[in-house]
This record gives sequence, structure tokens and C-alpha cells, in this order.
Amino acid sequence: FSLAQGEEIIDNLKFIAIKHNISLMNKLSHDVSLSSMIESARSESDWNNIRYYLNIFEEYSTYLTQGQKLLTLNFLYELFINKQSDIRRISAQLLGKIITSFDEEYRKEIPDGELLEVVDINSLNLWDKYLGMIISPDHKNTLEQKQWISGTLDTFLWSLFQNCNENNKKEYVQVLMKYYQNEELMSFELIQAGMFIPIGVCSDDNIKVLLSFALKNAESDDESIVLSAFILIEHILKAAKNNIDLTNIVRLIKAVDENDKYLINFVKLRIINLLEIEPECKDIYKDLTKIGKSKIQSIFLDNLKAATHWIIKRVSIDFISYNAPKLDMVSLLQAATHFANLVKV
Repeated sequence: FSLAQGEEIIDNLKFIAIKHNISLMNKLSHDVSLSSMIESARSESDWNNIRYYLNIFEEYSTYLTQGQKLLTLNFLYELFINKQSDIRRISAQLLGKIITSFDEEYRKEIPDGELLEVVDINSLNLWDKYLGMIISPDHKNTLEQKQWISGTLDTFLWSLFQNCNENNKKEYVQVLMKYYQNEELMSFELIQAGMFIPIGVCSDDNIKVLLSFALKNAESDDESIVLSAFILIEHILKAAKNNIDLTNIVRLIKAVDENDKYLINFVKLRIINLLEIEPECKDIYKDLTKIGKSKIQSIFLDNLKAATHWIIKRVSIDFISYNAPKLDMVSLLQAATHFANLVKV
């Protein structure tokens, strides 16, 4: 290479890349070599090297056989307890992507009198399996690991619905709905994941189940869960307002509780703007969400605390932005500085 010039350098770099890809594809074409690669990845302690393995699976997962995809899915799920949040996120994205491409479509004409062989494992089975494993992690995991695993649910859902065939979305949604029907599950992660369900392909029954789940969680004692539940209700209303019974939502909104946190009342006010509710009710919520210097200072302080839940920080940012036109110049400068601090933190 030291004597190469111009196009010769470029050509040689291309040949090296092709040689490397052929070697890698050869390793991925055999179960034994793939298993060996996955075992090497499992023993990696350097998170940068784990990322390299994830890049390989992202690039070449399309060419894996179903058996190899099963091995890869198990490995990706194991990475959900990795300490690095971006590795967990990428693993969840890959998990959803590989599941959507798991089924092998038979493209040739089927001879008369012949039937396609029924497979025991398909993408719907895997979707159900990993949903259960993410929503209810194994008891052997620590509390922190369970939180890490459950925290990948929204990314997993987003990835699957982004990559799956449009015609299959209804089937995936139908499998998912059984978890929202389970009355024992009141999970913040499930509420957040609801934001990534394609409401447009949901049946009226699916929407009813999702809305009932949100309304149930809206009566929780946990502020972060209540906020998420009302945000999910708002999301459903924007997508399918004309297809749902608004009675329970209106009843919940009209039951004004002055002891509710101002952020909860703020999200309720946003929901009121989507509904036809008496102006008097809207005026009450406007009064409850008025911003003052003491309130804005309290928001600034809470947002910089590590213990403050991220959904509370997110809604408080919306709250400040909503009230920005009413702030004086000093408060506006403080708000801008606060947003800059949040980006740094």
C-alpha cells in the first residue's frame, strides 16, 4: 500500500472491505460459528466492543436463518440488564426488528393438493413471549435489573410497529391488548408504551381496552403514573376522538381536585381543549395552572434533582413553555437558562 496511488488505494480499500464482509457472512452462515460469536459477545466487558457486535447483527440479521434468529433474540434480551442505557435501547430496537422479519414468506406457487407446513414458532409467538418477559421479568433479576428490562418496552414496541408489515399490525396489537386487560398490571412502562401503539389500526374494542387502562391508572397515587395516564388519554383522543365514549373521561375531568399537583391539572387542561366541556370548567383549570414566581422557582429546583421522575420534568418543560408569554423578561431569562442547564445535566 505504501507504493499505491490514486484510484489504486481506493480499489484496494474496496477489496479489503469485500473480503471482510465475505469472511463475516461465512461465519454467520453456520450455527456453530454464530454461537461462538455470540459467546464471545457475552464475555465482553468493554461496552464499545458490544456495540460492534450489535452493529453486525443490525446489518446482517436479514440473512440469518430462523434458528440463528432465535439465538440472536436470546442474546439481545440478555443485554437488557447491561448497565449502559444505549446498549439496552439498541438491543430493544433490534429485538423488535428481528421479530418482524422472523417469518419466512413462501413466494412460489403452491401445487394443487399441497399445503404449506405449519411452523411451531412464528413472529406472533415471539412477540407474545418477549412481551411477557419484558413486562414481567424473571424473579431472579434484581429490582434494578427488572426496571432496566421493563424500561425497554416502549422502544421494543416502537421498533416492532415501525418495521412490521402494515397488514400484520392488527394481529400484533391484538396480542398486546391482553396485557392491558390484565387488572393486576399497573405499570408506568405499559402506559408509556401505549403512546407507540398505532391507534389507526386498533379496533373499537382495542381502543376501549387501552382507554380503560389509562383511566384506571389516572386514579393512582403516584404522580408520574397519573401524568402518564392523562398523556395517554390525550394521545388517544387526538387519534380517535370520534370512535370512543367520552363519558368517563368527562366525568374524570369535571371532578376537579384542588389538591392535585399543578402539572396534572395542566395536562387535564390540554385534554379539555380537545373536548366540548363547559367554559366554566376550563376557567377553573386555568386558575389552578396559573404560574407565579414561587411556582416557577419550585419547578427549576425540582427539575435539577436526580430524584425527580423524567416524565415530571418533561411535563414541567411543556408547562413553562405554555406559560412563557405570561412571564416577565427576568423570568423568561431564568427559564432559558434553566433549559440550557437541563441539556447539560
